[in-house]
Amino acid sequence: MTVSTSTYSTSDQKAGTKIAIVISGKSATGMPGGLGAYAHNLCRIFHELGYLVYLLGYDTRTDLRKLAYATQITIRNPFARLSSLSAALTNRLLGNEIIRIQAAASPDKLIIIGAGIWSAAGLVARNRTRLPNCTVMGAYFTTYLHEYAGQVRGCPTSDYGWLSWLSVKAAHLGARLLANYEHRTLRSLDTIVTHYESSEQILRDEVTELDADNFYRTAYYVELFERGTCFNRPPARLEDQVTGLDRQNPISIGVLCRQDPRKGINIFLHATKLLQQVTEQPFTCAIAGNGVFLDKNRALAEKLSLSNLVNFRGFIPSSEEFINQTDIIVLPSFEEGAGAISILEAMKLGKPIVSSNCDGIPEDLTHEINSLMFTPGNPLELSEQLKRLLEDTELRVTLGSNAQKSYEEKFSFNSMKLGFSELLAVDLRL
Repeated sequence: MTVSTSTYSTSDQKAGTKIAIVISGKSATGMPGGLGAYAHNLCRIFHELGYLVYLLGYDTRTDLRKLAYATQITIRNPFARLSSLSAALTNRLLGNEIIRIQAAASPDKLIIIGAGIWSAAGLVARNRTRLPNCTVMGAYFTTYLHEYAGQVRGCPTSDYGWLSWLSVKAAHLGARLLANYEHRTLRSLDTIVTHYESSEQILRDEVTELDADNFYRTAYYVELFERGTCFNRPPARLEDQVTGLDRQNPISIGVLCRQDPRKGINIFLHATKLLQQVTEQPFTCAIAGNGVFLDKNRALAEKLSLSNLVNFRGFIPSSEEFINQTDIIVLPSFEEGAGAISILEAMKLGKPIVSSNCDGIPEDLTHEINSLMFTPGNPLELSEQLKRLLEDTELRVTLGSNAQKSYEEKFSFNSMKLGFSELLAVDLRL
């Protein structure tokens, strides 16, 4: 089932139309987390740069809705539940929809930009019909092969057993097959847009023949807390807080991430066990987020006798509310590719952060300045850094305040918009 071509015959299409098609892969309405928000941001940027914008994705049913800055088209995909494993087939369906959009509008200029592997849909459309005046770009943060290597590192048999390890290893082998498709896509794109040096390094290490001139790095921004109103509370003043140990009031530690092995929840749980043994400061832990390893992580917490200390919240409707309820935010990941949305959210709200220094995280965080950092997979280092924060009120306030300042200085919609305007040679003064 496809969307009627009458959808594209709108009054705002006229001679000289410039069209931008943003491909989110899975529907940006149903997709939680960073990529969905990122796709909406791209639409907003192209809209403000004078483009007629379509936001294209897939789900289990067809959907069409008009947004303030784009027409969102969701195609029905019989392979939707396979997600990226069906990328080659799904991109053909998405490519067909791109061809219909182009045929109905006949734009003077067509920009197609996809999130990661879904940019291949633009190549499918262009190769089938030789679309005129068409540029195909891919926005990349990491690769599937790099991501699934992190999954394997984060799934030791001692924590999750042999069956879990074998399932993760099998997925890693599947990622190797998908990697060939992804590498062909990367070689064929006109431009590879990145926002982190680490992302470029991952791509160049994995696909050595990529042309350095095809990379374009620009500022990064994702509109956070889109489901609610950001309180943007500054850190509490130091003079209003108890200094030193506060045995009457436990300090709350929060982790906000998807429950899959690359996120390092097992490392956090082992660190929590160690932390219990070395601090007299009472604390509580909450882990928010759904995922295939949620029950496995609960079982590991029970195995470590942490069930009464660690609360697994599962899905939460508001990341902002969760972060505001915590005193310290932890990111224990083995792999991120670029940065992490939960870290940006914590920075925006001025929360002290303890994070692994994997991939692009050090591009956003600096140890001892706006965060404390540790080596991925090292629970002893994580427990030591958490102990410091638990027992040092001044350090918590300083790191949180510096994190908020760093966010305000670095992450800006206008900076990202300027980067794309330069890429597309649009004069913002007009």
